[in-house]
Amino acid sequence: MASFDIECSSNGASLIVEASGDVVRKERLRTVRAVLLHARPFFFGAETRKMAWGLSVLLLLLLVGESLALIQFSNFNKKYMTALQKKDEDGFYAGIWGTAKMLMVFAPLSGAHNLVQEVLGVEWRARVTRTLTKDYLTGNSQRPAFYSMQLDGAVDNPDQRICQDAALFVSSSIALVIDVFKALFQGLGFLVVLYNISHAGCIGLVCYSLVVTAVGVRGFGPWIYKYTQLITKQEATMRYCLIRVRENAESVAFFQGGISEWHRFEEMFNELVATIYRSTVVTSSFSMLNKFTMFAVYPLPALLVAPAYLRGEVEFGAISQAAFAFHMSSKALRVITKNLGAFASLAVQASRLSELEEAIQLDERSLNTQVFTLKETNDSSEQMLALSDFTLRTPVRGGLQQTLIQDLNLKLSSGESMLIVGSSGIGKSSLLRGVAGLWRSGSGMVQRCGISSVFFMPQRPYMYLGTLREQLLYPNVARTDVKSKTLRETLKEVKLGYLIERYSLNDSQEWTHILSLGEQQRVNFARLLLQPSLRLALIDEGTSACDPANEAYMYDLLKKRNYSFVSVGHRPALRQYHSHALWLQQKEATNGSGSSSGSDAQFLVMEDFEKLAGRPAH
Repeated sequence: MASFDIECSSNGASLIVEASGDVVRKERLRTVRAVLLHARPFFFGAETRKMAWGLSVLLLLLLVGESLALIQFSNFNKKYMTALQKKDEDGFYAGIWGTAKMLMVFAPLSGAHNLVQEVLGVEWRARVTRTLTKDYLTGNSQRPAFYSMQLDGAVDNPDQRICQDAALFVSSSIALVIDVFKALFQGLGFLVVLYNISHAGCIGLVCYSLVVTAVGVRGFGPWIYKYTQLITKQEATMRYCLIRVRENAESVAFFQGGISEWHRFEEMFNELVATIYRSTVVTSSFSMLNKFTMFAVYPLPALLVAPAYLRGEVEFGAISQAAFAFHMSSKALRVITKNLGAFASLAVQASRLSELEEAIQLDERSLNTQVFTLKETNDSSEQMLALSDFTLRTPVRGGLQQTLIQDLNLKLSSGESMLIVGSSGIGKSSLLRGVAGLWRSGSGMVQRCGISSVFFMPQRPYMYLGTLREQLLYPNVARTDVKSKTLRETLKEVKLGYLIERYSLNDSQEWTHILSLGEQQRVNFARLLLQPSLRLALIDEGTSACDPANEAYMYDLLKKRNYSFVSVGHRPALRQYHSHALWLQQKEATNGSGSSSGSDAQFLVMEDFEKLAGRPAH
């Protein structure tokens, strides 16, 4: 089938929908692969396969039972209609009683079928959601997937894909598979019934249904899929817009930016409404085709059977049975057409989950990007940090990369500390990310103590959603070796003892809103002091919200414990707490383009740095 384009415009934006038979076939194959990919852990995993196959077999048996009950129902329907025509009172009531018995059998089977289907859906969804969430949050590498996706921006709304798309994907998959099997069982059964009544009617129905299905799938399928995909994406973008407002509520409120956010939201919503209207035109046209093709053959069973009845070749009840069999067979044969919208939704959900799965597995090596070597030394080593011919580049985003630092060499031993200084945007925080292993693009080698002995302290600490106890023990919130007394003493040590007077250690609060940024930074210092094997702290402006007295006090705590630490900070007073300085300066442009490659870096003893840069005011 030749490809065709539909171009629509809304608010100056144009939408080009490309549809072709090849696109539809590719999406079908991708959908089937996605279903199999996400079904394999549930149906073949050691923990769930017995339950999965048991529920599936039970569901199929219930479907077979329903189909047989419906066929028997049609036989009793034929019986009482024939008895009514012959004025056979006993036969009529016997047929009615038989129909009632079939209903009493069919209703429990249908209820059990719905129950087993729901249980199967819940268990499958649980497995898919747990697997995706575990891979997303923990990953298999130094840099977890949730951080990688935030850097490259390749996948939008991963939270929605895990929580919403996974549930819709599972429920849609089960519903469609059940519809197909139900159509298979009921279609075969009622086609046999119809064939026994009218050979020509049976063959004609099959041919007619195949033509209608082909027209629906080839003519409307690509349009429905494209609009379903676009609507899903636009709705996700709108949701992300509101999430950003919620996460930055204070800044938006302070600058009275609600009106600007509303205008942006309205613009996106208008685009969504326009897309929905275009989709409605397609789905309404498709619905019209369905209604027409369904009712166009409504009188056909009577036309096929009436001549035979008038000739006395069949009983009167055969007309009613033929109509019922024709209806059930037609419904079964047109299962694909009936569920075309559901297939399109499933294809979109499968595509979004596949993109998420691919992004989880993605790293810099798969992008043909060179990565530096990260080597962890043992706990007994005196060397805390060493960079050898180290070059750091930004992560790949939009196919672009920038070199930040080139051919850097330095060493820090136990008890030594380093302050990274330089102009804003030169790469100070990026260097800490490289040392932590969060950024890996570059070359050379980073050697440092093991990750369990390293603590990273960003400017805005992460506040865990839990109790005050868990807040202090984060990231190891399940630790049981720390006594309550120790936690209280540590809070007092970082000058947060008043929190114990306001809250118990078991109180759960929205700590991000309750604590100021300076208090959150001191909570992060409390976490650091509670680390059992800490040797190296990486501090990215981790005291910037503290007043100078509290900042000095926090660094004195680190020095008293003889920890090694690497800091990024702008206050000159920080120099007195560090033994060394790494001075980053922008290189002069050498290629005539006005751009430079990386920064000049000087690793100096603090006294030498102060001679070059000027002494701070202590």
